[in-house]
Amino acid sequence: MAQAQRVAVLGLGGMGRRMAARILQAGLPTTVWNRSPEPARRLGEQGAQVADAVPDAVRAADVVITMVTDADAVYSIATDEGMLAAMPDGAIWAQMSTIGVAGTERIAGLVSEQRPDVVLLDAPVAGSLGPAEQG
Repeated sequence: MAQAQRVAVLGLGGMGRRMAARILQAGLPTTVWNRSPEPARRLGEQGAQVADAVPDAVRAADVVITMVTDADAVYSIATDEGMLAAMPDGAIWAQMSTIGVAGTERIAGLVSEQRPDVVLLDAPVAGSLGPAEQG
């Protein structure tokens, strides 16, 4: 039997927290990180592995989901917080924050230059908290 995909969710605001909870409910090993620790701690009580730092969250992940406020936050997590450098070869980065065309192009360029072995999936969310909660 194949091993379940390991998922890291970075950014646990309204959408990210609900998405991480649904991933946990699906039975996938999930590691979470958030700039403020309280949302991560609550998901830890539901079975998530809680990381204190971004590299710790993504180091063993098959899929990394970013769900943060804007393009600058995505870029900061990828570079300043060390996400991109710590991701395993061949990992998938599902960038789900709504960051616009310019932000997406900026992130795609970063991945192309620094980590062409990482698969970037541009997957901004549409909808609201209810659909995220319902999966």
